[in-house]
Amino acid sequence: FLGENDLRTVVLKDLDNAVLFPNIPGKYKGQNMRIVAKAYGCYVLDTIVSITSKMALPIQRNPETFGHIQYCIVDNETEKQLIGVTFDFGFLKVKTNDEGILDVLIPIDRQQVYYPVKIDY
Repeated sequence: FLGENDLRTVVLKDLDNAVLFPNIPGKYKGQNMRIVAKAYGCYVLDTIVSITSKMALPIQRNPETFGHIQYCIVDNETEKQLIGVTFDFGFLKVKTNDEGILDVLIPIDRQQVYYPVKIDY
């Protein structure tokens, strides 16, 4: 039974495997159904699709979840904010702003667990 408030939850073990939603009656094939997909680090998908036996949903990562780096950079001794400090990520150079804030969005294809950074000030 699929009611208006029927909720199915599936846990993704990795991104290479298909997700199966069992027990959807065949009578719903070809009918429109609202699908809301929520996954940590991804944009919420809220769409209406025609149900088929194999479907691909356009779930996309939100680059800000892991790629938005924002820090206030200060001198350890004076505790004053450091303005105009250059951070070289190897693929991107960014300077701190007039308030000593480093604010950078790392593109998805460049995101890493850690970044070797050269700092010049």
